[in-house]
Amino acid sequence: MVEIVQKRRLMDAVAAVRLAQKRREREVSLAQLKELAAQAQPARNIAHTLASQERPVQIIAEVKTASATFVSLGQVPAAATLARTYAAASAISVVTQVGGYRGSIKQLDAVAKAVDAPIIVNDLPVTTYQIHEARAHGADGITFTMQAQSEIALESLIERTHQLGMTSMVQVRSRREALQAMALGAQMISVDARDYVTGQIDPTLFAQIADVLGNRVIRVAAGGVRGPHDVMQYAKDGANVVVVGQAAILSTDIQQFVSNLVSAGSHPALHKLTREKNL
Repeated sequence: MVEIVQKRRLMDAVAAVRLAQKRREREVSLAQLKELAAQAQPARNIAHTLASQERPVQIIAEVKTASATFVSLGQVPAAATLARTYAAASAISVVTQVGGYRGSIKQLDAVAKAVDAPIIVNDLPVTTYQIHEARAHGADGITFTMQAQSEIALESLIERTHQLGMTSMVQVRSRREALQAMALGAQMISVDARDYVTGQIDPTLFAQIADVLGNRVIRVAAGGVRGPHDVMQYAKDGANVVVVGQAAILSTDIQQFVSNLVSAGSHPALHKLTREKNL
């Protein structure tokens, strides 16, 4: 029953994304977007940036106005202000998905103008238009959802992302999906601990999937991060990157919260763990 509800909810979200895209395309054509993307500054290689950092674990901080369960996060700072508050993070994720997530391309524009950090779009990309749109508006990478389209369609979208110089990250929730995503060419694999239907968080899910990832991709843990101890645990489970959003936004001091996570990712114990794994 849960799988049926999940599939229906995802398909409803895809339909909403397609409808919103068609509306935007009436204002800006795909041809125009391709021209804008060609004129934009070259995309920064997020995968290379994250892999080259000296810290064992990198932090990606997310700009959004609603939770994963479509609940408003309250008086969230403006996108540009929030992004600047994330200065300590290695990269910024911007939720642009329409509908319950309340995202928009305008938020991407604001963040791109406000920071120099690499930017990865968190949307539900199902069309080529969205790929060129993200690049035209300053994105350096795109997050995909494994179940949102067929494997053939996803492989095509990932290829187009790479052709435009952007980094691809695919969200998965099972070992099978992780293996599929790697086979399709994903450069980063994100394991989302939050169930799409129930909103429940399983902090052990990343560890259940991480061993099939190896070192071929950047391993990303998302969901359920409440503080530095979660960063440490995800690192011990094999994460290279940890994504934080809601917990940071709802904290009393966003900048300090993110800085604390970054410090946790540089903890001496993690440096030792990394060295031991590389022996």
